[in-house]
Order: sequence, then structure tokens, then C-alpha cells
Amino acid sequence: MLRFIQKKLKNQKLLNGCLFFGLVILIAVMSLIPMFERGALDDVLLYDFEELAVEEGVYPAVISTGDKYLVSDIKNLDGLNSEIDGIISKWNRYFEIPVLSTQKIYTISGGRMVPDLVGEQGNINISTFNEMERRLELTDIDTDHLEGSGVLPCYMSKYLMDEKNLTIGENLEFPFLTDEKENILKLRIVGIAEEKHEGDYYWYDNLRKKSSSLIIENDVFDKLIKEYDVPDVSFRVYEMLDYRGTGMSVMEMSHRSKAYDTIIKQAEADLRDLMNIPDNYKVLFLQGGASQQFAMIPMNLMKNGVADYIVTGQWAKKAYQEAQIYGKANKIASSEDKTFSYIPDCSDLPISEDADYVYICENNTIYGTKFKTLPNTKGKTLVADVSSCFLSEPVDVTKYGVIYGGVQKNIGPAGVVIVIIREDLITEDTLPGTPTMLKYTIHADNDSLYNT
Repeated sequence: MLRFIQKKLKNQKLLNGCLFFGLVILIAVMSLIPMFERGALDDVLLYDFEELAVEEGVYPAVISTGDKYLVSDIKNLDGLNSEIDGIISKWNRYFEIPVLSTQKIYTISGGRMVPDLVGEQGNINISTFNEMERRLELTDIDTDHLEGSGVLPCYMSKYLMDEKNLTIGENLEFPFLTDEKENILKLRIVGIAEEKHEGDYYWYDNLRKKSSSLIIENDVFDKLIKEYDVPDVSFRVYEMLDYRGTGMSVMEMSHRSKAYDTIIKQAEADLRDLMNIPDNYKVLFLQGGASQQFAMIPMNLMKNGVADYIVTGQWAKKAYQEAQIYGKANKIASSEDKTFSYIPDCSDLPISEDADYVYICENNTIYGTKFKTLPNTKGKTLVADVSSCFLSEPVDVTKYGVIYGGVQKNIGPAGVVIVIIREDLITEDTLPGTPTMLKYTIHADNDSLYNT
């Protein structure tokens, strides 16, 4: 065997190959060493993964740290957010587990408060959350009178107020938290905090479980950590690996499950709220991205077999070309003569009398152009692709018959498209040969859950 090895090593190419291969392995092993050193992981998690899993009952759905980030170093909420983003980035890099943050909770330990309502064990916590205004119903009194009084407003869950026999208007003092003038922290209960939507899966724990926490708004929390001697701020980030205690991610759960039913209904409710979508419009969550709508729109809306297109970029051009397969598509205006560098005058277009709709792509990222004024369709239904400007500004939905967009730009994952369509446009009268999966009626009747 030794002679065989000696003989082989006389081959210089083979020797060089072995040395190179060995060097690659050595570099790879050395690069992995930091991952297994405790110090390298201190910024990612402060305690062992398995201990965390046992304590929280989930794995690895929670990133939690107690005393790592001292507010003497980070004196504002933006700084804390930045630190969390850094931790999430390190988590992703070390463990290749994508953390999709949906809920951030910041908490400080206020110590024992006066009156002493905590009991013999433990301290009262003071917490703030992201998206408080959208997710919490804050029933409060006027707080203007607190300006300059040295008293900060706080909220309590109804459960905690009943349990501690408290009422709105009472003051709570925290002797362990003082400002630079040695004034102790004073909070006044100004209202009750309740979930806006019962069973909202945004909340990993409901307000009853958070009964040991007072809740303050983001700007008040920011003021508190800036002005008072807070020893540390702890935080939790809840994400999708174990979605709200279901034991699985959103990608794993059945679309027929109660958890997912809540998700899609909440998504629609939030979108309707943000865009002020009227009741006579359907919101459809569909597959195929915006490009599939290039065919789906003429298949469903071309009753007369005619549609007018305003071509102001590559995506409008693709939609126009696709529509020609299904009927007569008229190009009534275009800016292609100058490489789509402008939006043509659409105040008096030669709209076809028998056109079923007028089509635009409202924003063109490639060329940096956007419709500042919607075209005069002379009473015809306006259809708009808003993929690259979805939720970027207020929109009057009633000006459109169909407004749709791929969600990957501003809203969600690639491959999904949201179609907001006026109900009178959803009919069984589709083009002959239209596949079942490409009929708006099918998806509207099945609440966007016709298929998996």
C-alpha cells in the first residue's frame, strides 16, 4: 500500500490536486469553528436552543433576550429595532432558518409598583408592540392634560384591571425607575386595551396571558427609555416557523384549517380597511402572479370581444399582446415611440364604442413613469395593473372596474396576485374554452380557496 501511495504521489498533477482538495477542506472546517463558539452565538441567542424550546414550548418560534441590550447604549426604539434586525440577520446566516418577523414585543421590568399589586412574587412589566394602533382597540380618556405633569399614559387589559380592582384614572408609581432628577416613574391608567379582532392570530399570546404587563404606546415607550434609568430592555420576535402556537409554519398548514381561515380573512379585512374597498367589490387572492391576469382579464371581461389598451411600458405591451389572442385589442395610445419615457395625453382618447374595458399599467418602474391622472375612459370600465405601486398611496377604488397587482413588490411573496374586482363584472359569461381555474366566478364563490 505504501509503495502504491509513493508511486501515485510521483504524479505531480495528482499531488497538486490532493493538496488543493486538502486546503479546501481545511478552510471549510475553520470557517465553521465560529459557529460552534459560544461567543459567536451570544449575539444571536443568550441561552441554549433546547432550554429555550422547553421554556417556551415552541422551537424555534421565539427569539428572546433578557439583558443583552442595555438602554444606556440604545436610547431609542429605532436603535432597538436596528439591533433586532441584526440578530435576525445573524440567525439567518448561522442557521439558514428564515425569520419572518410579524410581532415585536419590547418589555422593561418596572419592578414592584405602588400600590403593590404584584403579590409576593415577581415584578410588573411594561410593554409596547409594533402595529398597536391597527391591532389594539385603545379605549381611553383625553391624555392632553398629562403633558408636562411627569405622568405617562398606560393601558391595561380588562382582565388585569378586574383582577387588580383598578379603574381608569388611577396612578401607578414605580420606585425602581427614576429619571436624572430622581423623580420616580408614574403611569396613569388612561384606558383599556382589547384586541380589535377576536382570535386575531397576530397575537401569539392573547391579552389575558399578558395580564402581568401594562401596555404603553410606542412614543411613550421611547420617551421612557430615554428619560428614565431603565436597566435593560428585553424583546421577543415571533415569526412563522411555529405560527401562533399551531406547531407549523404558514407554508405547512392546510388552507382549510381554522388558523389559515383566520389569516386570509384578516388579510382581506386589513386590505379593505387600508384601501377603503367598497362592499360591492370582491377581493381575490390568486396564483399565477400578475402575468396570468394578462389572459384572465380578456377571458372574463371581453363580452363584445373588444378591448382598448394604453401601452406605456413592457408590462402593458405584454398584456396587449396577450389580449390579441382572445379578441380585438386596440392600441389607442402608446409612448413606445420614445422608449416609454412619458405618459401620453389620455384626456380625449379614441375609445372604441364597443370596448368592454380600457386597460392600463399604472406605474412603470423600468422607465420611471406613472399615471398622475387616470385616463378618461368615457364611461368604459377601467382595468389597471398596479403591481409596482400597490399600497404606496391612497387610491379611490371606485374609479376602477378591476385593480390588480402581483404582491411581490410591496405586500407579500412572489407568485400571488390580488384582484379587486367590481361584483357586476364577475359573471358566468366568459369566453368559450376558458379553464375553470381562470374564471373569476370560481374564485369569488370559493373565497379564493378553490384549490390548494
